[in-house]
Amino acid sequence: AGAGRVFFISTVGSVAGVLVTAFAFIPNMTNFRAVLALGLGLCCAAAIYALIAPGLLPATKRKLVLWCVIIGVLAAGLFGAKDIYLKRIAAAGDDELVFTVRAELTSVFGNLKVVDVKSAVAAGDAQRFFLQDGLIQNRTTLEYTSISMYTYALEILARNFVPKAERAVVLGLGAGVVAKGLKRAGLRVSAIEINSDVVAAAKSHFGFDGAGIDIKIQDARTFARRCSNQYDIVVVDLFLGDNIPDYLLTRQFFADLRRCVRPGGAVVMNAFFDDEDEEPNRRMRATLKSAFPAVVQFGDASGNVFLVGATGPMPKDISEREIESARVPYQIRPSLDSVLVRKRVISEKFSPRDAIGDENNIFSVLFAAANMRGRQVMAGRLPPWVLVN
Repeated sequence: AGAGRVFFISTVGSVAGVLVTAFAFIPNMTNFRAVLALGLGLCCAAAIYALIAPGLLPATKRKLVLWCVIIGVLAAGLFGAKDIYLKRIAAAGDDELVFTVRAELTSVFGNLKVVDVKSAVAAGDAQRFFLQDGLIQNRTTLEYTSISMYTYALEILARNFVPKAERAVVLGLGAGVVAKGLKRAGLRVSAIEINSDVVAAAKSHFGFDGAGIDIKIQDARTFARRCSNQYDIVVVDLFLGDNIPDYLLTRQFFADLRRCVRPGGAVVMNAFFDDEDEEPNRRMRATLKSAFPAVVQFGDASGNVFLVGATGPMPKDISEREIESARVPYQIRPSLDSVLVRKRVISEKFSPRDAIGDENNIFSVLFAAANMRGRQVMAGRLPPWVLVN
């Protein structure tokens, strides 16, 4: 009976712990504050036990209650002074850059932060970073002009491949830059975003008002499965942390996107490639090629890579006028030009086994080493106290 009671209490505690963590701590609190809140709860429980438990000596009760108060006060202090504490214990100081966290949002889809960055040693315009799980997803000026090259590449490639497009859908809202650019070009734009906190951050801190853009809070895979001949352009910008979730890379997903675009339409994708192993990259191209008659790659694995799955004729080379119409800032023109001139029409032959489907999805394994290298590089750009959570 005693053993059964212990196992029962342990099992109830495990189930309750999973439910509270999944539905209370993760969506509503950062990791740092969740651990401190748990500590406060344990201190209160221990203090109550000390006061009501029979058989404890008065001196033992006083000592236990005193330690609960001391630890509880310490946890409460850290709870309220998180940023000050983390800055003081950070191994790397902000010697050249000053970081200011403007907002932090927690959800079941990861931790979001909006961070302003400016130089501590030289004059210059500040930048605003959009971080997801510690990785930079987008950068803008404080006037909300994007200084992330990929946002302009996606817009330019979409308009180049489908110059007479009327409707576009952007899978993955981010800071809202790509959706705004396509709307400014005169298209009717929809945006699919799984995380409502991303929409809130885009509206509050990146000048995205959402006017005239149909925003749907939905998983991109679910949306693609139900979409049929509705859009001229599908922009895929589905990075979550250091790569695209592997279930959004399979031949079934790309087949759904193929049915989503109208005849003559195109899918334009912000992709991640391995710069040390060509096999994952080859399998990615093969998987996209299984759904689209023409696949074109821009850039290379040493930098940014963009893939286009086209259903219409190949367009002319991108003109200077097309680039100017996207209002590309001068400081990122060199990197943008470097990507756009590295154009490669994928003509290599693939076997059906080269395409990766839901039933044998190994993309997370194929890209594991490259993801780790990329995360180390990107995380190295930020001080430790910003990376917490």
